[in-house]
Amino acid sequence: MTRELFKQFAHEATRSIGHRTQRMAARQELIDHLEERYAGLRADGASEAEAEVGALRAMGEARNLAKGLEKANRPRLTWRIVVVLVLIGLGCFVAFYLVYVLPLNMYP
Repeated sequence: MTRELFKQFAHEATRSIGHRTQRMAARQELIDHLEERYAGLRADGASEAEAEVGALRAMGEARNLAKGLEKANRPRLTWRIVVVLVLIGLGCFVAFYLVYVLPLNMYP
């Protein structure tokens, strides 16, 4: 059973992640970590309230965590995308040359 405080914390920590799928996955992973920490504290004899607070403290501030999660989940340009964009640009240049420049030079 997910604690409401854990859901709120996870929402606050992950709301800056742009892509919805990544945001939801990171949110669930964070909730899972909080639940595991909570269960460990309960097993060690902490009360429910102490275990909730302890699990949240172990994660640190939501704002600081949000910065790290946003950076880790930022979309990256892979080399394949860069190569495709360069080839498209080169293709456009060649097409422009063949359509507009070459016909002007055919008739002096």
